[in-house]
Amino acid sequence: MSLSRADVERSLRDLGVSPGTVLLVHSSLSSMGWVEGGADAVIDALLGAVGPDGLVAVPTHTWSTVHRGQPVFHEALSPSVVGRITETFRLRPEVTRSLHPTHSVAAAGPRAAGFLEGHEGHDTPCPRTSPYGRLVEQGGQVLLIGVGLERFTLMHGFEEWAGVPWLFNRREALWVIRGDGTTLAVPSRRHTDDPVKQERDFPSLEPVLREAGAIRYGTAGGATLRLIDARRAADTLVPLIAADPDIVLGPRRERAVISRDPAP
Repeated sequence: MSLSRADVERSLRDLGVSPGTVLLVHSSLSSMGWVEGGADAVIDALLGAVGPDGLVAVPTHTWSTVHRGQPVFHEALSPSVVGRITETFRLRPEVTRSLHPTHSVAAAGPRAAGFLEGHEGHDTPCPRTSPYGRLVEQGGQVLLIGVGLERFTLMHGFEEWAGVPWLFNRREALWVIRGDGTTLAVPSRRHTDDPVKQERDFPSLEPVLREAGAIRYGTAGGATLRLIDARRAADTLVPLIAADPDIVLGPRRERAVISRDPAP
C-alpha cells in the first residue's frame, strides 16, 4: 500500500488539523510506509491542511552536534538531527529557521518570522517567549507522526515553566553564524546529563493528556498520529510537574529517590 499527498492531507483533516492552525510537527517518515513523493509530499500535505493562513513548524535540532567540543551553529549549514522530514523542510526556500544553537525551529507561513523571533536571545531552549511558548499562547497543536511522547519537545518547555530544579546542570559558550555570515555568542544552559534523570519518561504522562481531552488519535498508512492541544496540555501538565518535578521520570523516579537518599 502506498500513500499520496492527498491521502496524508485527508488523514490530517480527519484528525482535526484545520485551516489557520499553528502546527508543530514531530515525525518519522518511515513509520508511514511508502509515501509517493517522500518527505516533500508529507510537507505539502501539512501545508495544505493548515492552508495559506496557517503555520507549519518543525524542530531542526542540533543538540547532538553543537556542544562544548564543537560550539558553532550555522543557520544555513547545520543539519537537523531529528529526521528526514525536518531536514527536507528546513531547506525549502519559503522556510525560516530560528537561531537557537541547539533547539532551533523552522517554520513556514505568514506568521513565521514573528513565531521564531528572538529564540537566540535565551540561554535555555524552551522559555515561554520562545517558539515553544508562542505555540501555547497562539492556541497551537503538536502533531506526532509515527513517534510517541518521547519526541514531544514541548514537554521540555513544561519542565522549564514548572521550575524543575534539576533540569539544567551545565553551561556552555556556544556561537551562532547567521545566514549572512555575522556571528553571535549565545551562552547556553544544557539539559541535565545526570544518568538517573537524563532519560525522562514522557510517554508515562500520555494517560493524563487523554483524561484531560488534550490528545486525539488517527492513522496515516502505518503511522499512528497523535494531535495534542498545546494549551490544554500546558494547563494540565505544568502544575502537575511543578508540584512533583520527578513525575517526568515515570517509573525511573524510584531510582532518583535512591540516588538522592542512599540507604545507610
